[in-house]
Amino acid sequence: PGKILVSCCKAQVDQSPQSLVTGEGEVSTTSCAFIGKYQTFHWYQQFPGRGLTDLLSVSPQENATEQRSSLHITDSQLRDSGSYLCAVDTQ
Repeated sequence: PGKILVSCCKAQVDQSPQSLVTGEGEVSTTSCAFIGKYQTFHWYQQFPGRGLTDLLSVSPQENATEQRSSLHITDSQLRDSGSYLCAVDTQ
């Protein structure tokens, strides 16, 4: 599978992996890399047929121009199935 690449407003967000299949009880991890200046990064969860739910919002460290973030789900359960997306608010 490839990676999701979103480019906007001089910020670049690279999320990987594009898809992930994990068994119940296992750890699931997805990561994002941010390049460029931004004010806040967000992790969202989306279930099929539903809107986005904001899971986490974090401000960058002072003067940071590159940041990596990982979302870990420990003890994965069937109810965790869905899409997980990251996004940034650019300056």
